[in-house]
Amino acid sequence: MKKKRYISLNIKVFVLALILMIIPSLIIGTLMFEKSIDVIQQKQKIQVEIALKNISDSAEMDMKNARDLSLFIISDSNVRKTLKTKDIKQGDKIEYQNRIMSNLTFFVGNNSYINGLKIQGYNGMEVSIGSNDLGLTEGDITRARQLKGGYTWKWKKNNNKTALCLIRQINDIEHTNVELGIMQIEIADNMIKSQFHEFLEVYPGYVALYHQNGKCITECGKNVFDKNHIKHLVENKESKDFVEYLNKNQDLTYLYKIPNSDFVLVSCMQFKMLYAENDSIKMLLAGGVLCSFFLCLLVEYLFSKRIIKPLKQLTKKIQEIANENYKIQLNFSSNDEIGILAVNFNNMARRLDELVNEVIKEKILQKEAQLKALQAQINPHFLYNNLDTAYWMSRLEKAEKTGKILLALSALYRSAVNTEGKLISVEMEKNYLEEYILIQKLRLDKMVEFHLDISQEALKYTTLRFILQPLVENSIEHGILPGGEQGCIYVKLYIKDAILLFEIEDSGKGESVDTLEKIVMKTDSEEKKGMALRNIHERIKLQYGEQYGLFFERSKLGGIRVIVKQPLIFYKKESSDLSEKSV
Repeated sequence: MKKKRYISLNIKVFVLALILMIIPSLIIGTLMFEKSIDVIQQKQKIQVEIALKNISDSAEMDMKNARDLSLFIISDSNVRKTLKTKDIKQGDKIEYQNRIMSNLTFFVGNNSYINGLKIQGYNGMEVSIGSNDLGLTEGDITRARQLKGGYTWKWKKNNNKTALCLIRQINDIEHTNVELGIMQIEIADNMIKSQFHEFLEVYPGYVALYHQNGKCITECGKNVFDKNHIKHLVENKESKDFVEYLNKNQDLTYLYKIPNSDFVLVSCMQFKMLYAENDSIKMLLAGGVLCSFFLCLLVEYLFSKRIIKPLKQLTKKIQEIANENYKIQLNFSSNDEIGILAVNFNNMARRLDELVNEVIKEKILQKEAQLKALQAQINPHFLYNNLDTAYWMSRLEKAEKTGKILLALSALYRSAVNTEGKLISVEMEKNYLEEYILIQKLRLDKMVEFHLDISQEALKYTTLRFILQPLVENSIEHGILPGGEQGCIYVKLYIKDAILLFEIEDSGKGESVDTLEKIVMKTDSEEKKGMALRNIHERIKLQYGEQYGLFFERSKLGGIRVIVKQPLIFYKKESSDLSEKSV
């Protein structure tokens, strides 16, 4: 055996103290650090949500005002009258335009969020206020007409400027299926851009407005974040208005959907910015670890002085005991466990000295007991030798029936006094049963009929001694004889599903299955009734396990079927070894 490497207790104590002090410090410090990050992150999330909501509310208000203005234009009688007029002469166009513009100029001039307004009638009449180039395409007109009076939004970029445009078809109020024209209201993004800059002053990073299809409308801040990842988040956003994400690059992304629109506000920032202010916690943690190290050194010194020195003395004394020197004593005292150990060691050394002398005496007494045990075996041998003598005398006197009983009884008695082991082969157990059945046939004449069905394959396996004979006897005494009528007993030995099975079945009127199961379960009972069954059941369970033992069924013959389950174990006669069969 390989000798273990010697490691001093001083080193072990130092390492243990270091572990017990530093690891808790690291765990507590890490938990505090993580908790502070969680608190900051939650606080950041709430503040960002409020800030994005303010931007959303402002944008939603501008969009609502644009929608209200579009409804006002649709309901304006001058606008409808102008757009319904056919074949307007070139000289009359200015008059019609002035009618419309007189009502609309006030709204455009007093609302800074509006860059321009354009009305394009299907009769060829056009009116523009503010920006004239609103970029209306045939696709925009087709989409607006498909909405049948509904509105749609479009973002356009021109000279690095971004504007949000509301596009809506103008239908006749009295005849809604009559299409009069298309209007377009342009909202400048100046207000949103200014709010974006204010947002970035508080939360440095990136802020943008996206369409829910993943297209970026306008943005501000550091362009260091993965735009494809942001696009994917926007396209697959959860149904909640505000959502937080943390990607593998430790980037925090917040999404806020603007109500009643297809637009999403996006804010991104690097996660490391949140715990930059937690550097003080790191410094405290490092200081705690350093203090723990020096404290470990102090503990190791005190431990060595107080405990290791006495233990070294004890180690030397134990080595002397290993060299069979039992007349030794420790000469130091202490008021703690070391002192108790010294006292007990001294008592142990004295007791070992006494025990060595006692062992020598016990060996002598053991030899004497073995001689007495050999002498005690003479009496049973004397008895079955006399049974053999009686058998031969019955043969001489031609008392064949008596001779058969004596011969069978002698064989059973030999097996009963044989103490070589509790495990025998199934074949030996079968032979004992046949001797017992022979005696019972001579005793009971034709009262009981016996049937044996024994598989030759089962004979080479192992079983406990005296399993079959007590069960057959139980069937005779408690099953058939109490009825006073002729009966039969079937004994079957076989193998099924890698299990050795004994079945003893009778035609008697014995106890019920429930009663027998209760009897074998009373392991602590001292009743004589059912003692043989309990004995067999407990011996099998103790030898092989809880899944084996006795099991009871009602027999088709009218009595009880007892099933004995044991594992398949080969019996080796030469060496008395047992080996489990591979199945």
